Amino acid sequence: RGAGGQRGCIAGIDVVHLPLAVLLTSSPLIAAAIYPLLVLTQAIPKVALAPILVVVLGTSELPRVVVTFLVAFFPLVLSIASGLILGGIILVLQAVLQPGHEPFRP
Repeated sequence: RGAGGQRGCIAGIDVVHLPLAVLLTSSPLIAAAIYPLLVLTQAIPKVALAPILVVVLGTSELPRVVVTFLVAFFPLVLSIASGLILGGIILVLQAVLQPGHEPFRP
């Protein structure tokens, strides 16, 4: 049961969070369009949304999965986007500060 949750989390990062974070960091115009929608997902209280999801989706595991996804969505996207931005800055600083050396590549 625990391994399935981990696979779901990894699949969620691969399918939703990572591409969205790449979009956010790729263009200021795209970031200006997507970021308000991300903030909107955080404006809705999850405690208020949970009973609505149970009524709409039933009493199976699906409402729990959806609430968990919504709770983790915003922090994961922003963390991945920050890592992408910071990683790029670190590579540039390494290349500039150490001329003649190959920049670190993970």
